[in-house]
Amino acid sequence: MTPDFTVVVPTYQQPARLLKCLDALERQTLSRSQFEIIIVDDGDSPVTATAVALFARQLSQQRGLLDIRYLPQPIRRGAAAARNRGWQAARGRFIAFTDDDCLPQPDWLANALVDFEQGAQCLTGQIRLLPAPTSHPISPDLLQLDTQELTSANCFFDIKLFDRLQGFSEVTDGPDAELLDRLIDQRIPVTYCPDAVVVHPVRASSRPARAPEPAYAHQQVPKTRSSAAQRLRQPVRFDRSSFLKYCVTILGILAGLGGLLAGWPRLAMLGFSLWIVLSTLYVRHKLPVALQHRLTLKSFCQILIIPFLSVYRQLYGILKYRPMYG
Repeated sequence: MTPDFTVVVPTYQQPARLLKCLDALERQTLSRSQFEIIIVDDGDSPVTATAVALFARQLSQQRGLLDIRYLPQPIRRGAAAARNRGWQAARGRFIAFTDDDCLPQPDWLANALVDFEQGAQCLTGQIRLLPAPTSHPISPDLLQLDTQELTSANCFFDIKLFDRLQGFSEVTDGPDAELLDRLIDQRIPVTYCPDAVVVHPVRASSRPARAPEPAYAHQQVPKTRSSAAQRLRQPVRFDRSSFLKYCVTILGILAGLGGLLAGWPRLAMLGFSLWIVLSTLYVRHKLPVALQHRLTLKSFCQILIIPFLSVYRQLYGILKYRPMYG
């Protein structure tokens, strides 16, 4: 029986974190016959190989068989090459990518399958941050969770599409952004699936740094041409619920500014209050509880501009990429 999904997890000398990722994948609500897992060990670590084998054996004895394959990559070539080796060995109709230090939630695959059954070709999910206990403040950059950009820590592809794209580039400094560039060039829409959630633990800065990516001998590594402006033009599907919510937020902002300029304090107060209330609800809904009390003024101001960016991207997608949505 052909599985629906092949989950590809590249790893490099992180057996303890990898086992937590495998445990999260084992708890998927999707039937075990509907997905397989491919671990690509970038560097061929005997410790990692033993850990995966023991996990698969214990799982088979205690909870039943789960299709887990371990592929060693003797020479370390980087995460992009590991992902490519993984999807090229896939048997599933769809490819799911995540990282060895991520924890896919139980309905991760099931929610992605719903979108694929509705005609999606490429999905990107939501990443939620789980901060480790620390006395140091969390950087505002960590609050950028719902960018809706393509990230290899949580993305899905129809295998026929991914074969046509020929996978991740192995000679760029940003394979995720470079792949997004190709999707934009070919007008392939990337569907945002907020219910396909992966939790990413935020570790303290004192953790040992991972070894640098290997240099590619006799190859010039090109810079990706992806820019913030270009990624804003990424084709995204129209989401009526969020679009209306963000439009109301923008109307509140405009009413507040109009009342301020016209000398109508009540209108200004009403408009700005609506803006603040809806933005606060966004924070409460989107951010983990552990991060909500650590918001700084700068990071909250960043959140306040999200309605403008979201409405712009959805309108741009409707006008420019209308043929792709039927």
